[in-house]
Amino acid sequence: MGPAMIGLCCASLRQVPKRIVLNIDDTFDAVHGGQQLRLFNVHYDEYALQPIVARCAGRSVNAILRPVASR
Repeated sequence: MGPAMIGLCCASLRQVPKRIVLNIDDTFDAVHGGQQLRLFNVHYDEYALQPIVARCAGRSVNAILRPVASR
C-alpha cells in the first residue's frame, strides 16, 4: 500500500522530482471512548492513538497506526 500511495502522490505533482523526501513524524490523536490500541499518555494527560504519518511535498502519503508509549 505504501508504494501505491507514493505513486499517487507523485502523480499529483506537476513534475515528478528526481528525489523524493519523506517527512515521517508521529501525531498525537486524542480519543474519547474505548477505541482499540488506545493508551494513556502521561505527557498529554489523555488517552490517545499515535499514528506515524509520512508526508511528501506537504501531502500526507501514508499513516501507520500504533499505540502510544506510556511514560
